[in-house]
Amino acid sequence: MMEAVADRPARSAAGAAPSASSVHVHLNHVGKTYHSMNGDLTALKDINLSIREGEFVTLLGPSGCAKSTVLRCLAGVEEVTTGDVL
Repeated sequence: MMEAVADRPARSAAGAAPSASSVHVHLNHVGKTYHSMNGDLTALKDINLSIREGEFVTLLGPSGCAKSTVLRCLAGVEEVTTGDVL
């Protein structure tokens, strides 16, 4: 199972934390299925993630749990099968 870990938001030089409403990346019920002659492989199912300005986020999980697939969807390299990347 993959796990997203968000650290505390970074602070500006003035010491103020970024506003809670300043979401820069949002995955909304994202799913990714690969289709092949051998059948379908669901890599992502109903993934929700919001990353705010100044947050430091890592994706943790064992080999093959779709960490790179999440990053490729965020970057726009892979199209998601369901949901939205905003």
